[in-house]
Amino acid sequence: MASPDLDSILSQAGLSPTLASDMISAGWTKASFAMCASTAAELDQHWGELFPDQELSFLQKAQLRVAWQSCQEDQRTEESNAGSPNPGSVAALTADPHSSWAETFAPKLSASVVSSMKSKFLSSYPSEILTPETLPSLRLLSQAHHQLQKKEVKWIPWKYRLSQSRAEEVNSGRGAKLPRLEGLSLHNLIYDEPPSIEINNQSMGINAVRSMFDVFNVAVALAEGAHLAHLKAYSLKFLGFLTQRYDQDTGLRTPNIMEAQAADKHIWFIIGELVMDKGWSLDQALHEMTYIRSDMAMLLQARPRMLRPQTSPSKGSSKGSSTWSSSAPPASNTSGGKKGKSKGKGKSGVKWLTEVTVDGHKKQLCMRYQNGSCTFQDCKFHHGCAFPKADGTACGLAHSAMQHASTPH
Repeated sequence: MASPDLDSILSQAGLSPTLASDMISAGWTKASFAMCASTAAELDQHWGELFPDQELSFLQKAQLRVAWQSCQEDQRTEESNAGSPNPGSVAALTADPHSSWAETFAPKLSASVVSSMKSKFLSSYPSEILTPETLPSLRLLSQAHHQLQKKEVKWIPWKYRLSQSRAEEVNSGRGAKLPRLEGLSLHNLIYDEPPSIEINNQSMGINAVRSMFDVFNVAVALAEGAHLAHLKAYSLKFLGFLTQRYDQDTGLRTPNIMEAQAADKHIWFIIGELVMDKGWSLDQALHEMTYIRSDMAMLLQARPRMLRPQTSPSKGSSKGSSTWSSSAPPASNTSGGKKGKSKGKGKSGVKWLTEVTVDGHKKQLCMRYQNGSCTFQDCKFHHGCAFPKADGTACGLAHSAMQHASTPH
């Protein structure tokens, strides 16, 4: 149903047709009359401009106020019934990067900002040396700076805690991947994957974790989030739990890499709560979790060691030996026929070889591959069977030594 025009509104308010005709002839519309004043008191100040040639009576002024109020109500009703604006205008009006559900990477810091941060860092910590091996990558530094600027403290995953030199190695090692454009949406084309490393129990050790903590500490200190001494105190205590040594008779072990990462994530969640919810500074929160609370000791406490199943000695073996019996024939170990160093022993009790000749060149065999435990995609050792043949050389075929007996040759 169409809303009434200005002439109808003036008639419903009781205004005389002569005054209504004068207003419409002067160019007034319902929308313009509704916007001529924000309040009724302001409208009273413009009677002379609306009707400059005549004096309005008290009743006529009241009728015009009624008409003005009706025009404003109709204007608000039309705006609410017009529906929501197009999605583009909504995004333009309400877009707030701090309240968006879409998680994005931190904006890249300019070279001048990074240079200023380094100058302040070196003036505050003159004994520290910033090199490509100790300087955090631009991604890590931008993420730490972005969080602290928003006064948010969140855990940064270990896989993104890279030094500048390590990030360059990761980027240079990536192959150039050209996407197929058929059916590929725009967000897939502009997606930018930051450099990262794989975190697992096989390829990481204590030294890698220590270097990663040092780089992260420098990133937070560069962003002036906390004093470097408090960050180092947290790291030293954390690494102290990971480097403890337990006697084998206790049946205990230290946490592995994945367990340590989960502990660090939980501790930084508590630190974030103290900073954002309680109003603590990051220095105070780090001191609390390092020296006061026992969360770190609880999360990094010793674990029970998994005991290996004991095996009974095979028939004919010496007393106390734990070799496994196998139907595979033992290899001859005569000094004249041996062409590779022997290392490791399979379940059959046969010693595996460590070298194999491929196309006239000697190659080192991967011992982890023999029992199926090698997880490196770019392993520098040769993946071939280390089971010795009758002539004393390694089998060398594309199967492990554990699968030699069950693989047809």
